Order: sequence, then C-alpha cells, then structure tokens
Amino acid sequence: MNIAQGSAFPLNTSTIRPTLAGIAHVSVPLNYGTLDGVSFVPALRGSDRNLRDLSFCNWKPKFMENGNIFKRWVQDTTYKLYDSTNQNYFFNISTDPFELNPIPNDQLTDEEQTIKHKFRRVLRSMHN
Repeated sequence: MNIAQGSAFPLNTSTIRPTLAGIAHVSVPLNYGTLDGVSFVPALRGSDRNLRDLSFCNWKPKFMENGNIFKRWVQDTTYKLYDSTNQNYFFNISTDPFELNPIPNDQLTDEEQTIKHKFRRVLRSMHN
C-alpha cells in the first residue's frame, strides 16, 4: 500500500477506527456519539483524492503537571482555530507552523473570515 505522493489532507487519531474498519470490511460502530474520523484506506491504496477538508481534535493529556491543560481545535492544511480553551486563536499553520502569531480578527481577509466561521460551526457541533 502506498499513499499517493503529494497527498495532503488532515489526519488525526480519529481516522484509526474507520480505517481499521475499512481494512477489515466491517461497519464503524455508531454508538460512540459524533465521530469525526474518516477512513484513509483509499489513500493507502494510492488514491490522490481529498479524503477530508478539515479535522476536529481535542487533546487532554492524563499526566501533565498542570491538570487544567485541555485543547480543542479545528484545522485544515492551512488554518487552525482553537476554541476558548486556547483563547480562540486562529493561525495560518502553513506560514506559522509553531503557532507563534495568531491572526487578529481585524487583519483577517474575507476568505479567512469565512474559514474561521466554518471552523467555529464545527467546534460548536462536536461534543466535549
């Protein structure tokens, strides 16, 4: 299995369940609530089609010095929006991969405003 060269789509751990189900030719259980993951079996088989345009993530490590660390975000291959767990920061991760310079609302282009609004809708739709 080879992932097509030049493929770019957001992946995260939510892709594991649907991908394993796809490999095993079984249905993904539907009793886990909202599932964000999609199978990337087509990419493993060489398809270069875009499997998804964005990804929702939440991260809460169990063993951290600061027990209040919890992050939720939505991202595509260019932008990333955190919810209030990280001050609603919006980054261009293609030009700022270390997330050092959040883009202020008054500096967003029309396209970036549209993307940020779309990401906010996704954040609101995902369970905690």
